[in-house]
Amino acid sequence: MTIYIDDREVDIEAEDLDAVLQTATESLQNDETGRIVVEVQIDGHALGGDEIEKRRSESVSESEIRLYSSHPRDVALSVLEGVAAALNDASAAQAKAAELLQQDDASKALVELGPAIEIWQQVQQAVLQSSLLLNVDLNSIEFDGKSFAVLEEALKQQLTQFIEALRAQDTVALADALAYEWPETITHWQRFIELLIEHVED
Repeated sequence: MTIYIDDREVDIEAEDLDAVLQTATESLQNDETGRIVVEVQIDGHALGGDEIEKRRSESVSESEIRLYSSHPRDVALSVLEGVAAALNDASAAQAKAAELLQQDDASKALVELGPAIEIWQQVQQAVLQSSLLLNVDLNSIEFDGKSFAVLEEALKQQLTQFIEALRAQDTVALADALAYEWPETITHWQRFIELLIEHVED
């Protein structure tokens, strides 16, 4: 077994991937840089997050393992900038869906909405995970006099109402929400993410 951290060969004795990751994490913590493992490759194959979890107990005694690290701040900024940009895609998809619904083309509208809903899920996860990674109190960052808790609760209620309208096939309510309510929601979340990025960069 050969193990590299940021292309530097290291001496780690471990039988499975979990032990490798634990030892590498401890090594990075000990060098006081605060860096964390952000990418795992086994024999040239990069593992996704789910795949890492599934293969933690797998023997790697005959493998070449390459681990790449980054500072948590850089990771968080990259994720936040990515989801801020993704909200532009959600905005375009939702506007297109509203237009299609107004034209009574519900089937095509639903195709547009699928990716938009996924983006909203990613946005919530990205903001929460970034705050945990950097130990940031999201409620300390206010937008327009509103805390993150208020912003998050408003989004949850809006998503609930949206899903209920979808299930009821209430195309009029869906079109109105997409055309008149969601643009403001996107603006609010983009501005909050901008403020969070500024907070992380300070």
